[in-house]
Amino acid sequence: MMKITASLMCADPLNLGDEIRNLQESGTDWFHFDIMDGSFVPNFALGTWHLKSIRKASSIPIDIHLMTVNPMKHIKNIAQWGADIIIFHIESSPSPSEVINEILSCGKEAGIALNPETSIETVKPYMKNLRVVMFMMNSPGFPGQKFNPSIIPRITKISKFIAENDFNAEIMVDGAISVETIPILSEAGATIFVGGTSGLFGKGKSYRECIENMKKAGK
Repeated sequence: MMKITASLMCADPLNLGDEIRNLQESGTDWFHFDIMDGSFVPNFALGTWHLKSIRKASSIPIDIHLMTVNPMKHIKNIAQWGADIIIFHIESSPSPSEVINEILSCGKEAGIALNPETSIETVKPYMKNLRVVMFMMNSPGFPGQKFNPSIIPRITKISKFIAENDFNAEIMVDGAISVETIPILSEAGATIFVGGTSGLFGKGKSYRECIENMKKAGK
């Protein structure tokens, strides 16, 4: 079943409580919470301390996208403060299995994110323990980038691998997600779509209309 996860990095930071309520009432399925440390990516984003307040205001799942050089040091706090799914970059850890085990030991679901240049073979050994495989449609760290169609065959291959092995993981896509790109990504096997500046925020339409249009665009 298709899901939209609204990127809180793209919401109005001066009215975040209202934004969260509005997005929930408008039908977003999850909230997407980016954490950037300025090292793994050159930008900074939401801090872990924001999560406590957002968890109190939210009644839907929150997925955390860790863009940090040392994901292990953040997991316990993030889990304690209200994350439901913790996604880390496979490029950021020498031992992805340790990170996954740490996430699972905290009672949370695990996900792995892949940069555009990262081989899809790197994620296959860990698939049985994953809730999400997230494909970055462009370089991580900055919103508003263009859609990269070269990622499509990678999504198709992992979708086939998941189906052939009867794994439970779903494919999430992040970057340039809109009513124009969702049909292509959905056909390739993606089921979870990060709503950012391309499809949800700053479009001159209500969140409800944007979310409904995005969901109609999926298969």
